[in-house]
Amino acid sequence: MKKFHISWQSLLIGIVWFAVTTFYFISYQSGTLSGSITVPRIISWVYDLFGFMAGTIVQWILSLIFIIGSIRPVKVDKNSDSYEEE
Repeated sequence: MKKFHISWQSLLIGIVWFAVTTFYFISYQSGTLSGSITVPRIISWVYDLFGFMAGTIVQWILSLIFIIGSIRPVKVDKNSDSYEEE
């Protein structure tokens, strides 16, 4: 069985980022999003560059990359009981 190392901080940040982006998207689609929302400056650049819908999709993709990147396989040495990261 293949072992994995999970970077919990990166995983948590990726999940929160994905959830907040999803919340903004649902609020936008249902019309309950107010005229201005508070987001970090770099994310506002994404929204300004791509528009709200495409910016949301870009953020989903980036957050999924963040989530997937937080789970890495571990190289197992068959001659010892310990393991080390690749």
